[in-house]
Amino acid sequence: MKIVIISLVIASLSCTYAQDLIPDERMTMEGKKWGYKNRYTGEKVTKAIYDVAYEFKGNFAIVKKGDKLAYINSKGKEITPFKYDKAEDFINGFAKVQVLDKLGFIDSTGKELTDIKFMRLNNFKEGFATASLDDLGRTGFIDSKGKMSSRFYFDNAGSYNEGMVWVELRGKVGFLNKMGDEIIKPNYDWGTDFVKGYAIVMKKNKYGCVDRMGKEFIPLNYNLIKRYGPDSAYIITLNKDLKYGIYGNNGKPLLPELFAKISDYQNYGGKLYAAVYRTVDEIFFYIDDKVKCVEFDGKVCPEE
Repeated sequence: MKIVIISLVIASLSCTYAQDLIPDERMTMEGKKWGYKNRYTGEKVTKAIYDVAYEFKGNFAIVKKGDKLAYINSKGKEITPFKYDKAEDFINGFAKVQVLDKLGFIDSTGKELTDIKFMRLNNFKEGFATASLDDLGRTGFIDSKGKMSSRFYFDNAGSYNEGMVWVELRGKVGFLNKMGDEIIKPNYDWGTDFVKGYAIVMKKNKYGCVDRMGKEFIPLNYNLIKRYGPDSAYIITLNKDLKYGIYGNNGKPLLPELFAKISDYQNYGGKLYAAVYRTVDEIFFYIDDKVKCVEFDGKVCPEE
């Protein structure tokens, strides 16, 4: 236990130290150059050898010599050579870099995770990054060890969320799990990320919802479906008669499809209320954040 506590303290001090460093412009024999100094003591921590020195983000900063970029750590040590044309901040342990028109990642030691060879590259999320090898597509996934998935042939793909990711193949959208298994076949014209255990999907301009097993727990019968309420815990539907209703994220009906409009939630005195309209101009009643009718602002609950 003592070892763990000491390690946490050291990590905390290291992060604090990085945040204490700020870019510092100085005059040198070569003209004005940049280094880093301690923002509180003014102590010079690195030599002024950079043409540009950017602010630290976490334990790393990007620096520039000539027209090339590199990274330094919180001790002022360069962890990469000056070879990158573009460089981004670290996100989830990796930083995206670019050489000419190709993209790749480095890890926190400055090591390149893979060859710099991708045309499109999303940041890591849930242990995977989505990447495209060429302009024609050939999209797949890279794990945090730099291993590329064997199925690198999708036309497009999202980023993992809740252990699932949408993929597009020949114009149709399906879903994979983290093992790369096809849980939902590419059968839809469009789909969203999984949030709160479900994804919204569309086929032939009709919308529905699927769960993690691929079950269409809200059938594809609707003109519109959108996430709704606190933390997107609910689902608003618009049926063929242009009437709105609300479902739970398990498909349980919470408000029948009878209404001309349902407003977004608003905060009134620390409580959330949404207006339900009989017509587009007439508020019928209000619901709370549990989708229960409440008497509010002079409106009473109708009989069920």
